Amino acid sequence: MSNYCYYVAESPSHELFVLHNRGISCLNSEKKELTYTYVIPYMSFGQGSCIYFTQSGELFLGGTNGLVSLPGIQNLPTSNDHQFYFDQLIINNKVIQPGDESHILSQTMPYTESIKLAHNQNSLILEIATSNYTQNKYKYEYQLEGFDRTWLPLHSPKIVYTNLDPGHYKLTVREKNDSQTICGERSLHIYIRPPLSMLIFMPIYYIY
Repeated sequence: MSNYCYYVAESPSHELFVLHNRGISCLNSEKKELTYTYVIPYMSFGQGSCIYFTQSGELFLGGTNGLVSLPGIQNLPTSNDHQFYFDQLIINNKVIQPGDESHILSQTMPYTESIKLAHNQNSLILEIATSNYTQNKYKYEYQLEGFDRTWLPLHSPKIVYTNLDPGHYKLTVREKNDSQTICGERSLHIYIRPPLSMLIFMPIYYIY
């Protein structure tokens, strides 16, 4: 729990919800304790952030980087019924779209298993998205086979690599719960072609 409180709101069921820099918590005013806390992935909160409940119980959270809408928080799932996936590809600071002039993607990233890049398309950003908006027991880590020697913790939705050498790579992102059990895994194969100057040409012999 955080020591900073940015907003307090009462739900239609007369529960008090506290917004802080680690997420949102339900406060039991009688017992003076928190009944549960939810961390909202990739959302940050600060001064001016707020909570709003509709009459139907839908919850809106306004953060420093956007607005998120959630169903009635008391009915939020606690099982692993969510998904995570590669959401966006950025090459040399340009967002790649299916069918654009780069010809890299033929379909959207969630359905893409491999990409082929030119030698000068070797600086890339891959964004991860998840439908897990409420559960705080999952963490993510990634590894680029052919480059990384260890698994790296994912602290933001963006995975960044710059100036990769030509070759074959495999980017894998995996999800772990509190007991460090792997709950899910997503992979993307990446091939960076070598420049023409690196290609080995067969010698040509002339017969006179």
